[in-house]
Amino acid sequence: MNKLLLLGILAICTNVLGQDYVISNQDLNTVYRGYNNKVVFGTVDGFDGYSLEVENGSLSEAEDGSYYILVPGPKHTCTVIFNDTVNNKELNRINFQVNALPTPSLYWGGYMSGSHLRGGSQRKLTLVYDPDISLNGRFTIKSMTVFIEGKKSISCDGNNLSDTALSAIKIVKGGKVSIIVTAVGTDGISRKVAGSWLVN
Repeated sequence: MNKLLLLGILAICTNVLGQDYVISNQDLNTVYRGYNNKVVFGTVDGFDGYSLEVENGSLSEAEDGSYYILVPGPKHTCTVIFNDTVNNKELNRINFQVNALPTPSLYWGGYMSGSHLRGGSQRKLTLVYDPDISLNGRFTIKSMTVFIEGKKSISCDGNNLSDTALSAIKIVKGGKVSIIVTAVGTDGISRKVAGSWLVN
């Protein structure tokens, strides 16, 4: 009996047309829009008489053949179809939920939101995932609004604080600075992410 192993996607076991499938994934049946989702296909006993196709997405093999890249399309579900090329029949369909990338955390310089910041002279803001999220999503900050206690809000373009914002921040001592950025990820979704810091 041929056993088809799909690693990195689901956490289910099933039997279809006499074929045993073992499918596992820590992300519980989820793939991300605008992201290169790594998946691994293979057979326990070396059987290679199958082909793969995708509905609402694309599937490409890595150069070294060790995994595939699954990129879902615009719909809310993506389906991987397993075909038996020896007997010319479809073996199974696995449906995946397509989600937007999770919201990242906002960092001012090297300081994450909630930190104490000495001087507040750092100019650059970035969006990155915390260590417990094993994704490498990329986000571009388009604009930001800076809120300083006791002062009017200041708008800035891009991911760098303007000279006006930095000058206002530098005179803050023991005050709170909040920043809301507007950013776009590789999933094409515009999102607002907020952070706050205590400036000493």
